[in-house]
Amino acid sequence: MKKVQQFLPKVYRDVVSDPIADEDLVLSYWASTVGEVIACRTRPVGVFGKKLFVEVTDSSWLSELRGLSWRISRQLNDAVGRRVLSDIRFRLALVQGKPLARAISPSVTDTAGADEADEIHDPNLRRIFRVHRKAAGETNHS
Repeated sequence: MKKVQQFLPKVYRDVVSDPIADEDLVLSYWASTVGEVIACRTRPVGVFGKKLFVEVTDSSWLSELRGLSWRISRQLNDAVGRRVLSDIRFRLALVQGKPLARAISPSVTDTAGADEADEIHDPNLRRIFRVHRKAAGETNHS
């Protein structure tokens, strides 16, 4: 049995050809591509051109990840289903005193008027869903 994640890039490409949305997919696949250990020590900032910029918690991880950048880039491109990235640039996190953390959506406590998109845990996929639902002229589907 195949996972939904294996079908998502093809279905997504068939529906959308938006380069900004491809960038959001790259950010969404970051944690599953690099694994929990690296994901907890990094934060993808964004894609500019064909380069993904990622903040890293400390210099030892920075040097390790720089050596793996080509492999991670290839795996992210494979996950998205086409060549979105040409390079990954790692840099030390600039925020002092705050640990890097992956975005976690708040749980919905009031289900009256809740948006079905709130059930999508990944913030980038949730945004993609909302943007494309809005473009299709749909409204809140609770």
